Amino acid sequence: MPALRAEGEDGAAIAARPVITDNAVHQRIGNIFAKLHLPPTGGGHRRVRAVLAHLGRG
Repeated sequence: MPALRAEGEDGAAIAARPVITDNAVHQRIGNIFAKLHLPPTGGGHRRVRAVLAHLGRG
């Protein structure tokens, strides 16, 4: 928040910004991997495999 103040943002503008926790991000990413049937274990990099699965190449 101090960086936003330094950029000239007022309290209302800072309060209007969405806040997403680190845990929420990890949970969403896990849900995406699950929908793409990419288990947490296995060879290769899951993010690369997720992109390939999304593109229909995995």
